[in-house]
Amino acid sequence: MNQIDMCMCENERINFSQEFETLKDNNFHLNQLVSELTKKLDDMMMIVSQGFTTASIINRPLTKEEAADVLSISVHTIHKLLKTGEIPHFKLNEKLIRIQPQHLHAFMEREAAKCRN
Repeated sequence: MNQIDMCMCENERINFSQEFETLKDNNFHLNQLVSELTKKLDDMMMIVSQGFTTASIINRPLTKEEAADVLSISVHTIHKLLKTGEIPHFKLNEKLIRIQPQHLHAFMEREAAKCRN
């Protein structure tokens, strides 16, 4: 092997070494991200297992569709509950209705109390 070949081999080894270090760094960051996501999911599962729902976590007004999704009921049923006043709401305009998460949570608590009695 001549000197030029040896230099090329050395350059390739250095490049490979740098690429390997970059991959190690990326893998480290990926492992950190996976760890953080796993912790967040564990926290969410703990919240749900303690009887809290998505509405406890959301801190913005919900659409009718979102509220229906949280309660696992139809939008039609949400309309009935809003119309009867069982779930307080406010209107942004004639068609846009929003529901505060705490009102949805209070409704769920009332319904749970009815089931317990």
